[in-house]
Amino acid sequence: MVQDVPLPVPGPGEVLIRVVAASVNPADIHTRAGHLRYVLRLKLPFIPGCDGSGRIAAVGAGVEVFAVGDDVIAMASPRRGGLYADFAVLPARQRAPAPRAEPLDAAAGLAVSGVTALQALRDRAGASAGQTVLVYGASGGVGTMAVQIAVALGCRVTAAASGRNLDLLRSLGAHEVLERTAADPGYDEGDTTSCSMPSASSAPGSSGEWSGAGESW
Repeated sequence: MVQDVPLPVPGPGEVLIRVVAASVNPADIHTRAGHLRYVLRLKLPFIPGCDGSGRIAAVGAGVEVFAVGDDVIAMASPRRGGLYADFAVLPARQRAPAPRAEPLDAAAGLAVSGVTALQALRDRAGASAGQTVLVYGASGGVGTMAVQIAVALGCRVTAAASGRNLDLLRSLGAHEVLERTAADPGYDEGDTTSCSMPSASSAPGSSGEWSGAGESW
């Protein structure tokens, strides 16, 4: 059901974003279907939406990092949601500057997938420069982010995906690509950090906190 609701007002430490685009994550799908009703215990009416992009429309007291007019990407926990509306209020720590090289609508799916991949590689797996990282499911939303983050960390990246996506993975910087359906990919894992990419809804942590390096969302 779609209906008009009062324009939200940001409180201390919060920002109001005019949403340009929102992405659809597994958490949103399961929430809408009622699969998480015994986990989230949401109060209706509820506005879903965990992932999106937009422009800062107002800031609450104490917010110094962002200003009205800033382009941002935003992430909300499944319990809070809100990014399927035209306007959404979230804590300022759950936003980040949008990439300048991409239009805002293209950036709408970056936050959840990016944080999921970053936490999996850097915080959980401890990936660092000089290591070899093997990414399974590398052509999905989280997987494509993991390939790029691992490369940025200085790792040698081997990415496994279906054949039609191997050129994509090469373009993202993967040093070696594997056809995941091949009976014998001809690869010896050896001393390798293996990273099987989860869906964004199974990211480490689910507290709704996104305040920077090493912290869970």
